[in-house]
Amino acid sequence: MLSWRQGVLLYDAKRGPLPDAYHPNLNTVRLHAEREFDHLAGQARIFYETALLAKQLRHNRTAMFLLHQATEQMYQAIILTHTGFKPTTHNLDKLRRYTVRLSIDLALIFPKDSPEETRLFSLLVASYVGGRYKNDFTVTDVDLNLLICRIEKLISIGGTICIHRLKFIDKLILSPNSNL
Repeated sequence: MLSWRQGVLLYDAKRGPLPDAYHPNLNTVRLHAEREFDHLAGQARIFYETALLAKQLRHNRTAMFLLHQATEQMYQAIILTHTGFKPTTHNLDKLRRYTVRLSIDLALIFPKDSPEETRLFSLLVASYVGGRYKNDFTVTDVDLNLLICRIEKLISIGGTICIHRLKFIDKLILSPNSNL
């Protein structure tokens, strides 16, 4: 594996020298990742629990919107914990694609390997607008229950891989010659 010192300059606009590479302060990285994970994953759990309440009240549209929000928050928690970057998109398909490389278990939650899987994920995506604004947006109890199970898995698996990432950063802190 090449280090940044051995890299090849692919383009130089001649506008000035490139800044020297630096290693981030791992304690700061760890603190930021943990703080944001706690916030975003906490939000995901609150949205998920509130979706369960909306389901009990037989308000499936609201439950679907809340499941969308839980999914978005958990995907953002995973991305931020692993990269330090928090995407500003609500697009679940983009967020899903950003995270599937991190864990096969994440990829298997919404595999999109069949028309039925694609339909189910599309229903969740559509609930961002449909669950709030479209009176004709409907979701069956069966679909809602399937998505509740999927989001529960996402929160569980996402939490686990984020905790593993935080532990990895802890190991890097104890081993000063390591790189992220």
